[in-house]
Formats: sequence, C-alpha cells, structure tokens
Amino acid sequence: KPGVDARGGTVNIITSKRQKPYFVIGAGYMNTVNSSTSSYNIFAQAAEDLSNQSKINAGVGFSQAGGARESDSYMGAEAVLGLELSPDIGSSINIDLDAFYGKQETTPYASFFSKDFATELVGGAIQAVLTNQSFLLESDEELAKEDGYGNIKTSNTRVNASIGYKGEISKEFTLNLNAFYMLNKRKFDEHKTYMPFLYMNGSYFGYIKNKANDLSDNYQDWNLIDQSGSTFDESKIGGTVRADFNHGNGIFTLGYKFNYESNERNPTQYLRLLLPSTDNASKDNYYYGHVYVNNRLDIKKISHEFSVRENLFLGKYFSILGAAKYEMLNYDIKSQTQLKTKSYNLYKTSSNIGTAIMPTEGWDLENGPIEIEYESNLGNFIFELAPVLRYSQNGLFYLRGETGILTPPAYALMAVNYTTIPYWQTQDPKNDPGNFSTAEGTFELQTYTNSDSGLKNETYMTGEVGWKQMIGSRYVPLGFTDFTINALYFSATAFYTQSKNEFAFKGDPYTGFEFFEYDKSRRMGAEVALEQYFFNGVLGFNESFTYLKAEKQSCADATAECQWEPIPYTYEYKATFGGSIDLARMLGLNFMSISVWMQNSLYGKQHVLNANEIYYTQFTNAQGKSQYHLEYGDEVPDTLKPYLISDLGVSVGFGKTSQALFTVGVRNLFDTFYYDYYNHETNVAVNEGKYVAGHGRTIFLEGRYKY
Repeated sequence: KPGVDARGGTVNIITSKRQKPYFVIGAGYMNTVNSSTSSYNIFAQAAEDLSNQSKINAGVGFSQAGGARESDSYMGAEAVLGLELSPDIGSSINIDLDAFYGKQETTPYASFFSKDFATELVGGAIQAVLTNQSFLLESDEELAKEDGYGNIKTSNTRVNASIGYKGEISKEFTLNLNAFYMLNKRKFDEHKTYMPFLYMNGSYFGYIKNKANDLSDNYQDWNLIDQSGSTFDESKIGGTVRADFNHGNGIFTLGYKFNYESNERNPTQYLRLLLPSTDNASKDNYYYGHVYVNNRLDIKKISHEFSVRENLFLGKYFSILGAAKYEMLNYDIKSQTQLKTKSYNLYKTSSNIGTAIMPTEGWDLENGPIEIEYESNLGNFIFELAPVLRYSQNGLFYLRGETGILTPPAYALMAVNYTTIPYWQTQDPKNDPGNFSTAEGTFELQTYTNSDSGLKNETYMTGEVGWKQMIGSRYVPLGFTDFTINALYFSATAFYTQSKNEFAFKGDPYTGFEFFEYDKSRRMGAEVALEQYFFNGVLGFNESFTYLKAEKQSCADATAECQWEPIPYTYEYKATFGGSIDLARMLGLNFMSISVWMQNSLYGKQHVLNANEIYYTQFTNAQGKSQYHLEYGDEVPDTLKPYLISDLGVSVGFGKTSQALFTVGVRNLFDTFYYDYYNHETNVAVNEGKYVAGHGRTIFLEGRYKY
C-alpha cells in the first residue's frame, strides 16, 4: 500500500521488478572554446541472467577532461560489479563493488593580487590606493583563464562495497539489512603555490622596490607555499537495519545504523617568506623566513543512530507523518604537531633575489612534537512532523515542521595552530603609515580542545508548506484546429529555518583556523516549478524559480544593536526555463526520435566573503631606496553579478526505444563569463583573493547504444 512522505511523494513498500539483460556502450567528446585541452569519456556496461534466481552486471568507464585554463587536466577510471540473488519469492540479496582511480594536474587558483597587479600598484597606476581610497580589483576575463603561479598534482583512490538483503517476511512485515565499506585516499603528489604577496596576521609579506620591473619575472623567487606529500585517508564501515510494519492504517518503521569512521590527515606544510630588511648594509638586503609545520590528525568516530517513523493514513484524503532520530557519537581524536622555523639574510647586488632552498637541518626554533588527545560522547537529535491533505487524485497540500540539535564537526573539536608576529608591523596604516617596527618574526604554537574553544551545539527549527497539482489531458477547440494539452504540472514550496549557534570557520593552516558560530542565522525562501506538454507531447516546456535569503547575526557586544548580514556563498535567486520539440513525433516517424531542446539558467546576485580596503605605505629605507608595505583596512561588502547560462542541443535516437541515441550541442551558448570559485577573504594565506573562471562556450557530442 503506497503512502505519502513529507513532501507528498509516493512510498513503494516493495519493488521487485527485474530488468531484462542488456549491453550498453557509449562515448562523449567535449571541447571548450579557447581551451587547449579537449575532454572525452567512454563507458560500457552489461547485465546478464545467470539463472532464474541470479543476475550479474558489470561496467567500466574512462574519462579524460580539460578545464577552463590551459594546464587543467583530469583523468579517471572506474569499474563497477553487481550481483543480484533472489533465493525466495519476495526476498533479494544485492552485492555491489565500485572502484575508482583518478589523477588531476592543475595550477593554483588565479589571484586578484597577481604580478600584473603588483607592478601596476608600484608604478602608481591605481590612484585609488595612492589616495587611501577603497577599491576592488576587477578581473580581466582573458587573464582569468590563464594558469596560476605554481603546480598541483593530486591522486585519488576510492573503493566502495556493500551487501544488502531485502525480504518480505509476511504481508505486514518487511526487513531490510545492509552492510557497507568505503575507502578514500587522496595525496598531494606535488602542491606548490607562489605568491608575490602573502598576507598573515594583519600584515603582508613580500618585497617590491620603486620600479615595476624590480619584481622578478621568475615567480619561483616569490613567497612559496609547499604542501607536497600531504595525504588524507578516510575509511568507513557500518551497517543498517530497517523494519517496516504495515498495520492497515499506515506504515510504522524502526531503524538502526552503525558507523565506524577513521580519518587520518597528514598535511606537510612548508612556507617560505620573503621580506625586506632595513639594516645599514651597503648591499641590497633580503630577509628569508622558513616555516615548516606538520599537524597530523587521527580522528576516530563511532556513531549509533536510532530512528522511528510513522506514516498514518486517516481516511481517504488525509495522512500524517511523524519521525524522530537520535544519533550517539563517540569521538577519539589524536593530534601531533611539529613546528620548525629558520630565518637568515641574503645579500645580493642584483635585483633578482634568486631562489631559496628549504633548510633540512639547523632550524633556529623547533616546537614539538606536541601531542594532545580528545575524547568525548556527544549526540544529535531530529524530530519531524508533516501532515498531508490530498484534496483530489492529482493534488495535495502538505505542511512540514522539523527541529533538531547538531554537534560541531569532528575536525573543529580540537585543533593545534600557530600564530606569527610579522616582521613588519604597523599600528594604523591608514592614519600613521610610517609607524613600522623592525622586530624579526617569532612563532608560537597554540593548542585547544572543545572544552575551551567555546563551540556549542547548534539548534534549529524549520517550517515548510507545499502544494502539488497535476492536470491531465485537455482539448481546447480553436475553430480551425484543436489545441491539445497533454499534461500540466504545478509545484510550489515556501520554507523558513531559524538556527542558533550555526557552525562556521575561516582561515587556513598557515594563519591558523578560527572556528566560531553565528549567534543566530535564518534562511527563508520559496520555490516554484512548472511543466507543460502540448500536441501529444510534441512540444514541452519547464520553468522554475527559487528565492533564498540567508542571513547571519553575530553580536560581539551584547549591548550593541545586532544587524542581520548575508551568509557568504548564497544566491539570492535562480531561475530556469527550458523547452523541447519532438520533431519525429510531429512528422509521424515511428522508427526514430528527433528532439531539439534548450535549457537556460539565470543565477542571481551571490553574496561572497568580504573584501577589504587596501592601503600601502611608502617609506625610504637605510639605503635610500623606496619600499612599499601593504595593509588591509575596513571590510567592504562584495557580491557577484547575475549571469545567464544557456545550453542548446539536438538528440537523435533510432529504434522504438531509442536503442541508439546521439546528442550534439553547445553548453554556455553565449560564452558568458562567470566564476566556478570566488574567494575574496583577506585573512588567509593560501586562498586569499583567489578565483577560478567557469567554462566558456563548450561543444559536446555524446552517443550510446543499448542492446
């Protein structure tokens, strides 16, 4: 007996239909305009009956992909194997294996603070900075597609395995059992990022003189962040038990899930800083600072999840769903951190500073290894209630309420960070640009656990209301012809969520992570989705509109008036519009299908992490040379402008069930410039001011054949 879930969909208690044996093979090709690397993929999959009670399926796939930038390259290979056994009527056993291996080569994210920006700044081309006015550097669309400074090579191995049993013990009782295993290993085979400026703890590291060409053209002379050799291993093993009881007036479900997680993070992080010096040496003097930090985390997590759910049918038109879930969490976290620093002066007569070599011995300062351990028992709780009213066979209203308590993520429960006192310091660059100190950099390790981090459990409440309606065939006489409406679909949803102590973080391994919580946060929005089909399915349209307002409130001073601010990385709205024409059906061609389709997506204004006002101070050192020092001032709100992405394609199929299907088309038809990633955060060393441009106009061709 089908029920109704919280959003009004159907719930099938038992689905025992078996697919027929088949063999399918396919391939695809894609080329992005102005990209030197094409992309392609091939795959094959087959299923065969071994007997009346068993079936096997297997598949392999390979892909080679490029990116929006010249040096982006990706390779992946995957194999899947499945076995389905049906020992008795109403019962089945499924065994699935999935193995994947991938390699990626790319360069660091492009930066708003590139060498071109640095030379323009020193040359005085940006007058806004000279007058201490705020500005935000606009990226050039062509430069945005160029490679970043450095090299990144990563490898990834993933294995998934599961075995499941589903049995109809009786007409009223269905049992589901499942066990699973997952392994995911990632490694930075090479990960080097070079930057002309590196921002840490309120100050910039980097040296440029009074002429633009004094900044070396060889970016390997700049500040270096090297994470090569870092590994991140994750494994999970567990199982689930679910029992469904059909008691005539609804379905009662009991569930249990066990999960054991092991995460081993071994990031190897090396940092080389380049700073100017103001001593009285007669030659050009450069100061190098070297920092090596290894923060190994071993996170063990055991969870037990208990759930109960009742889907109760109260007559023909009304049903109500109630569900509760409680999760018991046990964390055992161990951390080992070692910090080494070294600094020395290099005297050069040439403006080319050369390349520093990472010291392997003779460190000036060594802290660690510091070992700390944290163990705790925590819990999450979620409760849901959703009444549904079916006012007709094809229409319904529903309400949904949910409340819950969530604990902070494991990696935030304990951390080991270090902070630096910069080589250059200024108290107020805006009003007192000449106030510098010449103290050399010092480094200090800081440790904390959840007991003194101040993190609390998040509590939230959600309310949602929705409507769904389908209108069947209608004929509209127009005199000269009949206008046929095959089907109309309507769906509308509105929701509101309010949270307290929502978790967030900022920073990176070099400046230190800061884990915190919004005092309050809220999300409110609505979504409308429509579909229409006319002339016996010849013409079809789809439309949707989503609005989201996500805001946060953090009050440092309890007596001050708290203001709501946008949460970063959220779109205010997104709208889609698509249409298709079935030319084969219109022409009465039964042996093939021809469909022309177009899909448009409009992404609304997006709130991103704030940028800051940028200032630099100019002073004369002991040798009489002009030097520059950059500082950040007050935050400036930043948003990304709306943009439209349009896709156009033609699909041609042969056979009554389209055994052979070919599609050719263009993605991003109008070559719209947009960002795949955008971060203007100014308190991090690695990703500060970084962005990745999205794919431009892309031509693609896909084909598959199924037998």
